[in-house]
Amino acid sequence: MCTKKYGSLGMALLDYCELWQPFRSPSWSLSDLSFALDCPVEVVEAVLMNELETDFVTLSAVFRLSYLDQMPPETRLDFAKRLQMAGFHSLEDYEISRKMLVFSKGFF
Repeated sequence: MCTKKYGSLGMALLDYCELWQPFRSPSWSLSDLSFALDCPVEVVEAVLMNELETDFVTLSAVFRLSYLDQMPPETRLDFAKRLQMAGFHSLEDYEISRKMLVFSKGFF
């Protein structure tokens, strides 16, 4: 299990997300994360809630918005293409994520 290297599954989860950027796939799911970490879904959910104080939807939104914010604005891609590259389904999905994070406490 990944806790041997990191000491906690939460740290392994964050490192996995930063390194592999699975959130960039619009179809990324909790079961995908569970499979990648080789842990049952229930364990991953418990780590998200107890160790990181968040849920999967918020985790995805934070990583996608952070990725989008780090993209250089001078890129020739239009905003819709950049949203797609960050894993958002649509402009509406992006706006919902932004609004959701305004009302959430975050997890860092």
